[in-house]
Amino acid sequence: MKKVIYYILIILLTISCKDNYDLAEEYYSLKKYDLARMELSKMGNSDYKKKEALIRKIDSSILESAIKVYYEKYIDSSMNLLNKIDSNSSMINEKKDFLRKIDSINDNSNYKLALNLFSKGYLNKSFALLTKLEPSSHLDSVKNELLEKIEKKKIENKSKELLISKAAISSIFGKPTSIMKVDYFEPGVYKVQYKSAGKIYKYKIRFDGTFIIWGAEPGGWRNDKLYYTETKDAYYIYEQFSDGSTRKDKFNKRLLR
Repeated sequence: MKKVIYYILIILLTISCKDNYDLAEEYYSLKKYDLARMELSKMGNSDYKKKEALIRKIDSSILESAIKVYYEKYIDSSMNLLNKIDSNSSMINEKKDFLRKIDSINDNSNYKLALNLFSKGYLNKSFALLTKLEPSSHLDSVKNELLEKIEKKKIENKSKELLISKAAISSIFGKPTSIMKVDYFEPGVYKVQYKSAGKIYKYKIRFDGTFIIWGAEPGGWRNDKLYYTETKDAYYIYEQFSDGSTRKDKFNKRLLR
C-alpha cells in the first residue's frame, strides 16, 4: 500500500513539474486534443508562436481524423470533429475546402438519385432531392434542366391523373365514375367529389410515381397501399391489404373521359 502511495506521489510530482505547454504536448501525443487545448489556454500570451504552432498541429490532426471518418461513413462524427476547428484557426481554409468537397459529393449523389427517381416517375421525390443541392453547386445548370423536365412531365401527366383519380375513388368506394367530378389544384393535388343519396362526398388525390395517396377532404392523407398500372386501353387500380391479399379493378380509359 505504501509503495502505491509512493508511486502516485511520484507521478503527481512529475506532473506538477511540467508546465502547461509540456502537458499540452503530452496530451497531443495521446490524441487528447481537448485537454491539450485546455492547457494551452492557460498559457495566456506567453510563448505565442510556440503555442500557435501546437494549435495548428492539433487542428491539422483533427481535420485529418474528420476526413478519415467521413470516408468511413461516420458522417456525424466527422461533422463533430470539424466543429472543433473554429473560425480563428489557421486551418480554417483547409476545413472550408473539405466542406466544399463534401457539398460537391452530396450534390452529385443527390442529383444522380433525383435523375433515377425521375426516370421511374417519382417526380415529387426527385424534386425534393434537387432542392437539397447547394445554390452555388457546379450542377446548377443540369439541376435546372431536370426541374424543367419535372414540371413538363407533371403537365403531361395531368390529363392521365385526372382520370386515374376518378378510378381510384371509384375503386375504393365502389361508386360509378360517371357520377364523379374531378378538378386539379396546385401543387399536384386532385379533388374528386360525387353526390350519393343526397349527400356530397369530397376526396383528394396525389401521386408519387404509380402510387396513389388519398384522403377525405378536408382531412389528412391515408397510407393505404394503393397504386395503378396501365395498358393501351385501360387503367388498373390495385390495393394491397395487410394480410397480403390484393384487390384489382379495371377501368376502360374511353369510359373514364
